[in-house]
Amino acid sequence: MAISGATILESPNMHRRYQCASGVAISKGDLLALIDPNTASGSSVLGEAFAGIASMDKDASDGSTNIDCITDVIADIQLSSSACLIGDLLMMSGANLVVPCTIAKLLSGACVGKALETGSAWEKIRVAVGRVI
Repeated sequence: MAISGATILESPNMHRRYQCASGVAISKGDLLALIDPNTASGSSVLGEAFAGIASMDKDASDGSTNIDCITDVIADIQLSSSACLIGDLLMMSGANLVVPCTIAKLLSGACVGKALETGSAWEKIRVAVGRVI
């Protein structure tokens, strides 16, 4: 069973437009990784650079090669197999999951945002996406 994406809890403050593969389906709320060149893609690997949260559905057969991503918002996002504390910075940990961010990954652009509450493994928690302070 696929993990559902982020649940947006407030009006987004910032959007970015990225390229994406035309034959790929993306669901609204999916956490997207940033790959070269200027392309958003579904995340499947621990600590990928963060592009944003998909603000719209993209059908695999629609021929579109662009996607709009939300980069500054409060959202509920599911933790992976690691717990976190309020204030922890988080990074992607596979498809639509996050874990506490390591210093090395923080410096490489992997930070999704800041945990606004303490959470246990596999729990959905409130995250300030795109914010580190």
